[in-house]
Amino acid sequence: MAEYYSYSQIKCPYCGKSYSKFFPAMNLCCCTQCLRNGESICFSECEVPSQDLIDKALIYTIYHETESKQYFLGSKEEYEKISKQLKNTTYGNVPFVHISPEQVEAWYPRTFAQKIDYILLYFAVHTKYNGEARSYSLRKFKSIFFVQADQTAKNYSDQVIEQVKYILNYLIREEFVETGLIDNNGRYTLRLFSGWEVSQSIRLTPKALARVDELQKDINNNKNIFVAISFAKEAEQIWNAITEAIEDKDVGFVDIAKKEKIHNQQIMPHIMRLIRESRFLIMDITDPNYGAYYEAGYALGLGKEVIITCRKDVHDRKAFKCDKDETCRFEEKALKPHFDIAQKQILVWENTADLTKQLKEWILELSTRKR
Repeated sequence: MAEYYSYSQIKCPYCGKSYSKFFPAMNLCCCTQCLRNGESICFSECEVPSQDLIDKALIYTIYHETESKQYFLGSKEEYEKISKQLKNTTYGNVPFVHISPEQVEAWYPRTFAQKIDYILLYFAVHTKYNGEARSYSLRKFKSIFFVQADQTAKNYSDQVIEQVKYILNYLIREEFVETGLIDNNGRYTLRLFSGWEVSQSIRLTPKALARVDELQKDINNNKNIFVAISFAKEAEQIWNAITEAIEDKDVGFVDIAKKEKIHNQQIMPHIMRLIRESRFLIMDITDPNYGAYYEAGYALGLGKEVIITCRKDVHDRKAFKCDKDETCRFEEKALKPHFDIAQKQILVWENTADLTKQLKEWILELSTRKR
């Protein structure tokens, strides 16, 4: 038991307390207190990420939280290994979601202006109505404001407070937010920010709401579509049919992957940037392609709509083909959709003309749907 705990003395990146192994048999590090609060990430001891990456990943989870779930930070291989080990335990139904280091780094804002946009969008999404004031703790502000401080420094808390105050004062100066206090009866009193409180109440101004409207309009008016597809030569006709649907005069979108001349040697950060800049992602799984699944998963993680297409004969065929003499063999290219996407509606097409026709209808329907 002593060896077990001496091996697990890692500080929780969220609350600063020492780790205890939540799943000791699986070598999974997680702070149990933060896990209960839904404010943590976990990772295998085989792959201990840098503190910088942990900080960014925790911020990522704050911005992407839609329900109570836990995030596993690390490689897909480690995640799958841990998932298999968890399956037959009492923790088999714990909703773990995989996030990769590349996914976190690609999402993390690169500029100060981009951070401000993310912050305003976060406040807007978590505000029930215009004019509502909400209280946030210093710990919450730390993630919302993308604060990164040296956790080993003696003045770590001071570093956090100074960065939070810096961003908050900027938002006040630019007339994006008002600060105040909410009393025990829920009444909000406007008060200029003079120093750090235990919690701080924030209300977005009309100027901030107008900025949020512009940001959301940019998202809704985006005409880029990213196509995730096999780069095999036989898939060229499929890609051409998809492009024809995307760039049809009645549809009016752009196949950004073809426009940017994406190829399978392209570096992943560039591909991720294009996905971030796209409104939809179309994935064709007629020819099995693991890269396409990866790109679609990244798009879903960003909250983007993903359209999945597959040729009918491939969609319907079985993975094992048997001859008349009952000799059966595995057909590698007869793979049915992976179970992760099987629950999503798939556009099944007969031929390339049918693909173009159906896809045009899907894109037009999605592009007119209110977000």
